[in-house]
Amino acid sequence: LNIQSDIIVETDMPQEDGYVALIKNGQLITGITSSNIEKGDLNISIKQGIKKYNIIVIDCNLSEKQIQKVVQIASINKKPVFVQATSEIKLFKALYKSNDNYLRYKLFSMNAKEASVFFHNWKEIIEKNEIIDFCKACFSEIVIVTNGIHGYSIFNMNGERFDFKAVKIFGIISTLGAGDALLSGLIDHYISNNFSFHWDKVEVNVKKYVHAVLMREEASLG
Repeated sequence: LNIQSDIIVETDMPQEDGYVALIKNGQLITGITSSNIEKGDLNISIKQGIKKYNIIVIDCNLSEKQIQKVVQIASINKKPVFVQATSEIKLFKALYKSNDNYLRYKLFSMNAKEASVFFHNWKEIIEKNEIIDFCKACFSEIVIVTNGIHGYSIFNMNGERFDFKAVKIFGIISTLGAGDALLSGLIDHYISNNFSFHWDKVEVNVKKYVHAVLMREEASLG
């Protein structure tokens, strides 16, 4: 669960980043970020970093143009790309249209609210052809939709859907960070299983990561 800064891109822009969030009863309703990273140039160090690592995870604080650049470099170097969208605006940036419209992502994760904005009937997607179309619409081999206390659903290009119950953790005030923790658990599972997913076993890792994050004192903002 530790974060290491191995490659840093520096800019001369003033540091005027900001984040505004609406939280009700400890739950994040919506939020918006203003970040200078969107205005920066992803220089040669990003290319070196993508070549160095086995998987690439995109935070949608990047601009649409930057996301396109990362995806392009990752594709050239045959690196799988994972995406965590954390707002409707960020979701829109990651789902940019392109001429080829290939499956640019290995895994695309969003919450139920975001999914409902772009895919109103996602809860009713159960048929094989519908599931495949849903994944194609997200340009991803695998799509994850998290739904708070109702658990999370996994869709893949094989036309399969898997629904999992929410991780039961008692004594927490807020579930902030659960989506990121879930994605981290899935990535850990993917790496630990020779870069593949076994859907009957992913819950073990998800529970481990979600529990570790939500039981941290600073995770509950109530």
